[in-house]
Amino acid sequence: AALYHRNHLRVIESGRAERILEPGLREDGSPGSFEVFKFPLGERNGVRLVGGIALDITEREGERQATERLAAIVRDSGDAILSKDLTGHIVSLNRAGEQLYGYGPGELIGRPLAVLVPPEDLPEVERATERVRNCEAQVRFESVRLRRDGTRLPVQVTLSPIIDRDG
Repeated sequence: AALYHRNHLRVIESGRAERILEPGLREDGSPGSFEVFKFPLGERNGVRLVGGIALDITEREGERQATERLAAIVRDSGDAILSKDLTGHIVSLNRAGEQLYGYGPGELIGRPLAVLVPPEDLPEVERATERVRNCEAQVRFESVRLRRDGTRLPVQVTLSPIIDRDG
């Protein structure tokens, strides 16, 4: 109640509409998250009025929180985690990957994965990638990668497909 009261007062005192995230009860009585648009309606009989429209965003907010948690896990993992697109270009690389390979934040994004693979190991990577494209859930193998300074680095690689809503 105190939160709702503070939000109402802020809208009344500013005289401007506001979009606010507030907790509330859903139709079935369960707790939920609501995106609320509040706006001042003026005064009637000495009472300052606030109008509003609330949208139930409980599922969307839950998905957003889950996405943020997973992103934090990947970002802060001690294992190097990278993703590449279907053309073999690096789309993402976490901090551990940057440290392992000796690159700064964002430096590898958009570059071909081949910059990290010795030329003689490229056929192995292509075969493993093809297995994943053919719906094999995980492919694991030991390999060698190249650091920025050219140092060869033995690694254990796990490839998994990332299937988005477009397949």
